[in-house]
Amino acid sequence: MDTLDKELEPLVTLLGLVDFRIADRIVLGEDVDTFNMFADAQVGEFLVGVQFLPAEGGGPFAEGMRELLLEYRLVGESPIQEVRAALPAQAPFGLVAYLKESPSVNELAEFGREVLRDINERLPM
Repeated sequence: MDTLDKELEPLVTLLGLVDFRIADRIVLGEDVDTFNMFADAQVGEFLVGVQFLPAEGGGPFAEGMRELLLEYRLVGESPIQEVRAALPAQAPFGLVAYLKESPSVNELAEFGREVLRDINERLPM
């Protein structure tokens, strides 16, 4: 993983393997190949962990993230069985998803995009 610039906060990481850099928006990389490491994940196992490391205190971003994670669920045609929010007293916040079937790389990439798109639209940055 590339060394991350310290001034880019909050930093979002996906299982510590794919990094996202935030300026005023969260941006998901275009390269779907970065998700191929998840293609062999077993049904029911830990799939996605997204950590949000807000600047000191978090402020509106941290509160918005808490609200978002508490209600976030994917159902229907999604390969994701459930999404749980891990909300420790302090940052980082976490978002954890579990598989109900073996998804394709494209499905996993779309899941990541959907989560980040939702965050971009709903949280103050």
